Amino acid sequence: MPQVRIITWNTQLMPLAALPVASTEAAEQHRAASMLTRLLHPDTAPQLLCLQEVFDEARQVQLANGLTGYWRDPRHASSDLSPEDSGLFFASRFPIIDGSIRFREFNASGPITDSDHFADKGIAGALLRVTNGPLGKQLWVFNTHLHAESRHTRHRQLEEARAFICRALRSTRALERTAAVLCGDLNISEGHGPGGPNAEYLAMMETLGAPRDLFREAHPNPAAEPGYTWDAALNINRVDRSYRKFDDKGHITWARRERLDYVLAFDAVPTPGHDRPRLPLHPVKLSAATVRPLSDKVNDHLSDHFAVQIDFEL
Repeated sequence: MPQVRIITWNTQLMPLAALPVASTEAAEQHRAASMLTRLLHPDTAPQLLCLQEVFDEARQVQLANGLTGYWRDPRHASSDLSPEDSGLFFASRFPIIDGSIRFREFNASGPITDSDHFADKGIAGALLRVTNGPLGKQLWVFNTHLHAESRHTRHRQLEEARAFICRALRSTRALERTAAVLCGDLNISEGHGPGGPNAEYLAMMETLGAPRDLFREAHPNPAAEPGYTWDAALNINRVDRSYRKFDDKGHITWARRERLDYVLAFDAVPTPGHDRPRLPLHPVKLSAATVRPLSDKVNDHLSDHFAVQIDFEL
């Protein structure tokens, strides 16, 4: 079976004026170079990269130039006068079947008072040839980044994402040889209290047609392996101090910790409506899943998010 490794990561590569932590052009160039070093280590390098928040155009070029051997697409998507693009960045060692990436900017952008309103957030997708021959396997990979502030906007964006994925898959020949995954920073916390996942996580899974949450499939006990990808307790240098509480001796007594980043696998085309027939897809066979807090020295994380790495077979 063909082996695939995919990494999804919110990189926080924003223009200097938009960064929540003080930085310089030289520091951002070094940070992006360190990202490439960590991502491309010979022992752990993935075949697929789905990155978010690559807003800084200089860093887009730097990443694209550094990913030799990959098909690269820093996704610009500006059909309006917004100063930002989608921030999505895709790289693949597998060839893209039609040579291009599809993209749709979300209609739902949230209130103008929200900072995310001014980013052209959307969803990108590419159909990849994983193996050759008349019975070769192919893989749809979708990359997205949902609204950070408004739950209502996120739900509308998820509906748009489902429609985009559904159209892409229904236009694909040989679905029995086609797998599909959705990656990205969905800005929806799983939660893992006594009652199980929180309501927004459950609504997300229903809206998307009940895909498989591959990290949770690999680690079914959230108490033992919560899989936090945004962790104010561990990520001291990239997450603002306001997300932590301290005692009078300066020790952390509380910190916000959430799993916001996902790789979701579809066993069938996510068609809306429970009474409509489901078109089956080629299944993803999960091998391993891990959260990687990438850093370039002890306690110096490279982003406010941790990366998610998934290994699977087709």
